[in-house]
Amino acid sequence: MLSSSMSYDRRRSSAIPEFGNSRAFDVKCSGSGIENAKANRHNSFSVDCSKAGNNILYVGVYGPETPCEEVVIKHKGSKRYSVDYVVRERGQYIIFVKWGDEHVAGSPFHIEAN
Repeated sequence: MLSSSMSYDRRRSSAIPEFGNSRAFDVKCSGSGIENAKANRHNSFSVDCSKAGNNILYVGVYGPETPCEEVVIKHKGSKRYSVDYVVRERGQYIIFVKWGDEHVAGSPFHIEAN
């Protein structure tokens, strides 16, 4: 029988940022992929969180029947991100962009894929 003992320090590590100063309304989204999409092609847009404090960026793309198979978020430095996605079907899509628990300005975005 294997037995182990582990203690847990509930104090916050300095590596974990404080999220109390988060401001989703200061996040800016831009690019053609936030306005419309092309089916079966890479679509992209940029997200600038540099003036929005500390938090975590969440992006989801939901289509006519199901969510988008893959959404790739790349950190470009200084809290600036690129988002890349491919939709397989034509139709209406919704793009959700959240900074922590809050939607950023304009989110959810309603787009048409053709």
